[in-house]
Amino acid sequence: MPRRLLQGAAVGLINTGDEPVQRVLIGATWSATNVDVDMCALLLTRHGTGYRVPSEQDFLYRNRRTTPDRSAFLAYLAPGQSIGPDRAQIMLDFSTMNPDVSRVVIAMSALKQGTTLREMGTLRTRAMDLATGETMYVYQHPTPTQLDAQCITLWTLDRAGNRWMGKVTATAYPGGPPALVRDYGAKAG
Repeated sequence: MPRRLLQGAAVGLINTGDEPVQRVLIGATWSATNVDVDMCALLLTRHGTGYRVPSEQDFLYRNRRTTPDRSAFLAYLAPGQSIGPDRAQIMLDFSTMNPDVSRVVIAMSALKQGTTLREMGTLRTRAMDLATGETMYVYQHPTPTQLDAQCITLWTLDRAGNRWMGKVTATAYPGGPPALVRDYGAKAG
C-alpha cells in the first residue's frame, strides 16, 4: 500500500527490505487531460554553493527524452490521451547515473503561453520502485488554485551516500520555465 505524502514531505527511496531503490519512476497525472503540460528533469552536480547541469544532455524535457548514458528517461501522453496511471513519467536508474549527479529536480510547466498549471485540475504524483513495480509514495495536490503558476518544482531528489531521498516540493518556480532552465545552466532547444 503506497504511503500518502503531504507537501514538503521528505522520504527515503528504499524498498520494503530497507534497501536503496536503484531504479525509480516519478509519475504525474492531472484531471484535465486536454491541457498540455511538460514534465522535465534536471540531473544536477554540485557547483560552488549551488547546483548545475553538467551538460545540456542532463536536462530532459519534451524535445530531449533520454540522457546519452540512458540513466534517465521521460515519457508523456499527448493532450486528450488517457491510458495508464500517469500522463508523464521520469524514470531514473541511479546505478548507471553519473556518480557526480547528487540532485535531481523534477518540474512541470504549462506549455500554452499565458496559461498556468491551475488549468490542469487535480495533480497527483507518485514514486514507484521499478524493480518491484511497487508504488511507494503518492501525493495529491490539495487544490488547483495553489497551482496558479506557469512552472512548479514537483520533486527534489538528493543523493545521501548510496541512497536517495525524495522531497515533494510542489511549489511555484519564480520566473517560470525560462528561469528554471537558466538558474540550473541548461538550455532548451
